[in-house]
Amino acid sequence: HPQVGMDLYAESKIEAEKVLFASGIPYTVLRISGVVIPMFYDPNPWQFLRDQRVEFVNRDDVATALYQSAVKKEARNKVFNVAGGKDWQMLGHEWAKRHLEVLDFPFEEAEFSENPGWFDWYDTAEGQAILKYQNTTPDMFFEQLAEAVEAFYEEE
Repeated sequence: HPQVGMDLYAESKIEAEKVLFASGIPYTVLRISGVVIPMFYDPNPWQFLRDQRVEFVNRDDVATALYQSAVKKEARNKVFNVAGGKDWQMLGHEWAKRHLEVLDFPFEEAEFSENPGWFDWYDTAEGQAILKYQNTTPDMFFEQLAEAVEAFYEEE
């Protein structure tokens, strides 16, 4: 299906890919979802709608995908969605609730964007089969986040 950019940023990425594909040079395109990092921060407002489909990917898994895309011959001249996988597919309020529980922030105070963000659920099957990057589960990420929050408070 044809891609339609929802803003100038997305439109520029679509056009850049067209130029790359037409160039004849070898490529691997990674379309990376929202990257999460286990660190303490105030996420309000969330950059997605309350009921928007979201699928994040852990920073370490992105690093693995980047490396594997450079060394795996099977990745050449392919386009991959890089996201966490089925276990990471949630609605915005579900993600926010889990995240805020770790931060010990009340979910009732969560603020969501009034406009959809650049998030959805993605087909990552081919990329995972070749790049083997989805190594972090949401539970593992939230454990890492809890450790980061604890370390933050210990520094104070």
